[in-house]
Amino acid sequence: MAEPMIDAALRHNHSVIQASILHCLGHQVDSQPEFVRPKLEEFLRRVDLQTELREYALQCKTGNIQ
Repeated sequence: MAEPMIDAALRHNHSVIQASILHCLGHQVDSQPEFVRPKLEEFLRRVDLQTELREYALQCKTGNIQ
């Protein structure tokens, strides 16, 4: 995975960009947990997340994404 691009997308101001990269990470959570889980945990520590985006990130941690 292109870590700098993923980090930049997770820090982006637009929730659509963030949701897109969360979706990608959600597909990789089982095959690359040592990479994906810390990224999701770091994202979830943000205090400025919209409720819907936080819930989606939590869903991505399970790999059960839509």
